[in-house]
Amino acid sequence: MFSMTNSATHSILDKGRNLKKIWLGVSFKKTFSQFVGLYLVTALLILSGFLHQNLSDHDKQVSVLMAQEISSMRHARAMMVRDLEIVTRDLMILATSQTMRDFIDFPSSQTQKRLSLRFSYFARDREIYDQLRYINSTGQEIVKVTYDQGLPHLMSEQQLPNKASRYYFKIAMAIPPDDIYISPLDLKMEHGRIHEPFMPLLRLANPVVDSKGQKKGIVVLNYRARRMLDRYQNFLKNDKGIQHFILNQKGYWLNHTNKDLEFGFRFDSEITFAKTSPDVWNKITKQQSGQIKTSQGIFTFVTIYPWREVGPANSYNSSGSFFSASHHKRNMLRWHLVSYIPQHLVDFSVITFSNPKRLLFLLVVLFILALVIWQAAAAKTLRKETEATLKLMSAGLEQSSAAVIITDKNGLVSHINPRFTQLTGYSSAELLELGPLPPPSHENNRSIFPAFWQTITEGKNWSGEFQNQRKDGTTYWASASISPIRDAKGKITHFIGLQEDITDKKYLQEKLEQAATKDSLTDLFNRHCFFQMMEQEITRAKRYNRPFSLLIFDLDKFKAVNDTYGHQAGDEVLRQFAHTLVRSMRNTDIVGRYGGEEFVACLPETQLQEAINMSQRLRRLIARKTVSFKGQAINYTVSVGCTQWQQSDNKAEDLVERADQALYLAKNKGRNRVENA
Repeated sequence: MFSMTNSATHSILDKGRNLKKIWLGVSFKKTFSQFVGLYLVTALLILSGFLHQNLSDHDKQVSVLMAQEISSMRHARAMMVRDLEIVTRDLMILATSQTMRDFIDFPSSQTQKRLSLRFSYFARDREIYDQLRYINSTGQEIVKVTYDQGLPHLMSEQQLPNKASRYYFKIAMAIPPDDIYISPLDLKMEHGRIHEPFMPLLRLANPVVDSKGQKKGIVVLNYRARRMLDRYQNFLKNDKGIQHFILNQKGYWLNHTNKDLEFGFRFDSEITFAKTSPDVWNKITKQQSGQIKTSQGIFTFVTIYPWREVGPANSYNSSGSFFSASHHKRNMLRWHLVSYIPQHLVDFSVITFSNPKRLLFLLVVLFILALVIWQAAAAKTLRKETEATLKLMSAGLEQSSAAVIITDKNGLVSHINPRFTQLTGYSSAELLELGPLPPPSHENNRSIFPAFWQTITEGKNWSGEFQNQRKDGTTYWASASISPIRDAKGKITHFIGLQEDITDKKYLQEKLEQAATKDSLTDLFNRHCFFQMMEQEITRAKRYNRPFSLLIFDLDKFKAVNDTYGHQAGDEVLRQFAHTLVRSMRNTDIVGRYGGEEFVACLPETQLQEAINMSQRLRRLIARKTVSFKGQAINYTVSVGCTQWQQSDNKAEDLVERADQALYLAKNKGRNRVENA
């Protein structure tokens, strides 16, 4: 853009005072006729360039904002899934603990007392559960611990009702022992009334079996979900006016900055997102994630199926529907995490015309243009005024914040401004020695130069982006606009080019694209990207009948690392394991983070035995390694599940299921092992 000095402004005013002299010196009608024809054409070109540039800037701003929302929503989803995984892990710890097994196999007042203490200590240490219960196979509550005001409370036998008729008991007793029941997110009820203040709860249950594998009851946790919902809002908090909320499968708000909208189904409210925005809701329910542009604004959404995230979802694929009603309801249970960018935040007219400097710049340019063309029409008698105006324009070019270059129609440089020299390192004299200006020197521009040269030689404007090289050899990204300059007869005599350095913008765009494919902690491929590459590998294997293997790694007793040394130490262990894993692989292998402390690797052109051998080497290497963190030595081991692609495998989930079964076998055999399936 151009910038004006005070002296230049006063010079324009002086030319305005001389308009009377212009009118008296030449025929007004003749001058005005020439002025109008030339001015309208040139002004339209400038306005077109101005609007095009603003539209381009607007599109870039909106694209960046949309990309940021996609990244934010994915991170928010991962955060909520992590919370669910923690609660599920707690449930499984209680359900499979030795204390529970002792009570199930040897029921007595002593083993029941130890189980009650176990539940009480667990509630006190976690501080996130409203209730912890063990219910036997007849529906009778045996142990019930509530957590209130910072203390656990063990309920007496008289306070333990029978829950055999409750829906969650029936469903939980019907599912396999390794499965998890998750209830809809709802408000806590006490004696038939909603607890105040409102307390969102999530009920999780898991069957408990004896040493013979017979179901003896269920363990139930009532998770206080307010912590998870508040973390969601705090993570996405912004000062831009972007709204974030969570919807259940029926379109009711579970979380919103306007608390009056939350849990409307509990108050028989008819106000739902499904009714206020039916078209958007219809699209959200048909996709896992995406972005929707409407007249209201832009909606970005991702979906969480809680039971899929934490339950053994693959068991449905292998063994069929073991409880059809439960399966259907669990498929229906979902949360939609939604971001809403109001239309006024992305409206082109608002973004463009809310910038007074930009409008002032346009008016100044048009005003200067009017003076130049008027004086050109009266050039024979007003040569001095014309020269003064040309000097004024030159001053504007010299002070422009954009890099400006003017060439003749053969590409010989006529003029550059200081910003051009600052950007490229070339002086005017050096460019004159080069002769006709070469095309942008970076190899990425080979297809661009012929197109833009043809465009401008045909008398049209060209604008675009290209990568160029400075005098010192370094490269930069430029957003450029090139226009032809015509004489009084309309013949092209020169070209003017304006460049802006957009290297930083390109860098930001690259970082946003990387964030969509890489895990932020380990810099490995994230789960979504890894699965996409796995599907490609399956396609390649089917086409050429070539082998490949899949490995799943799980860090043994990783929770103990977090509990003993802290989450920062746990993160360092994950980073170093990822580094060791990558160094142990070939350049052609694909490595990713599956989630939590689990990692995956796809080994093209690799038979199962080769994969097992590699896994054993890595397992032994990890067992010998020590992670140092703040003066502490941390030792850990890894279990590995291996499998090889088979012709019957049509999707990545088929291999993952077998590898996961092998990993489960390695865990059951004592960990720090490699097993295959």
